[in-house]
Amino acid sequence: MSRKALSNLLAITGVTLALAITVGGTLLFGRTLLVDVSGLRSSDGVVHVIVYDNASAFDRNSVTDIVGFDTQEVSADPLRVAVRGLSPGRYALMVHHDENANDVFEVRGDVPVEGWGYSNNVGQVNIPSFAAAAVTFGEQSEPFEITVVYAN
Repeated sequence: MSRKALSNLLAITGVTLALAITVGGTLLFGRTLLVDVSGLRSSDGVVHVIVYDNASAFDRNSVTDIVGFDTQEVSADPLRVAVRGLSPGRYALMVHHDENANDVFEVRGDVPVEGWGYSNNVGQVNIPSFAAAAVTFGEQSEPFEITVVYAN
């Protein structure tokens, strides 16, 4: 998947979240998955955390098949983001430092302008597989740590 496709995914994530909360009330219940996001190069903008529970949706960057999402204004490094409404299970997490808070993953050609990261801190050069990024979220989970990387 190209960075442009990832940009499109993030552009409509906000709309998807609103729809999911309105229609699929299950996001309002369940456990809270904590993510500590570090390596932020500025305090500008927001951080988006997107959660997938299956390889097909993750590999396609499906907007309609995300199982969790949250956005936090950047206020610290590390920044703690809480994704609510999840059951214990296996998930792949994607992080985007949206420095201008426009809900778009900015790219110049194929080079990302904004920061990104994945669970298990994989994907610094290429988009990882679900298996490489998957983490297990359980009853007593500690926060997952993701370090943001930047191409420029």
